[in-house]
Amino acid sequence: MNIILFSLIVENGAFIAIFIICLIGAYASFKQYKNLPGADLIFLGFLLYGVYSLLAFTGSGFTGSFFDDFSKVGKLNSLNYIYFVSFALRLGLVLVIVGFFRVARGLKA
Repeated sequence: MNIILFSLIVENGAFIAIFIICLIGAYASFKQYKNLPGADLIFLGFLLYGVYSLLAFTGSGFTGSFFDDFSKVGKLNSLNYIYFVSFALRLGLVLVIVGFFRVARGLKA
């Protein structure tokens, strides 16, 4: 099996797995956002990061590599805006971490 094909399968499979995990996390935190302070931030963070992983999987094509195409970005134009949007969507992890701290502060130990 060709090593490039194998790396594409692993990369795209990882993005699909991240997307599914983010959907599960967003659903679980959405169910608790009224009762648990910080769950709304966790929901929003998982949602943004899930959109990033979906964008990374579909943006470069189903058989393309997001990281290989990202390394070839020179200047912003209509063909490579997807890579600049991905930077903003990665901030979803910051919201998840802040939400975890808010949940932890609200729990009684």
